[in-house]
Amino acid sequence: MITVWNASDKVMTIKIVAFSDQHGKLGFELPPADLYLCAGDICPNWYPGHPVESDLQASWIKGKWLNWVDGKKLYATLGNHDFLSRYEIPKCVKVDVKVDIAGLSIWFSPGSNTFRNWAGMA
Repeated sequence: MITVWNASDKVMTIKIVAFSDQHGKLGFELPPADLYLCAGDICPNWYPGHPVESDLQASWIKGKWLNWVDGKKLYATLGNHDFLSRYEIPKCVKVDVKVDIAGLSIWFSPGSNTFRNWAGMA
């Protein structure tokens, strides 16, 4: 739970559930919350770094993951195993952008330190 003061000085309590590193696993339920934040590694890894990986992940995220998060106030960013281009991601997935949500400013970025040949390396 987090307490925030909005622009009109009203106190609000927000329950946030944050998660990451699903790697394609959808076999769990998220607990009730006002806001869900996913910090990347959403998609399964079929062929990391291979040209078809982006196409497979784009199809999976639109066909399976979006149904799983349907109806939830959810924002996400990509992780170092998510080989999607910025043009293939759903609107709830943010890349290198600040989003103001219920009085909170949250920066979404998939960037990480260089490690092997994964996605989003800085």
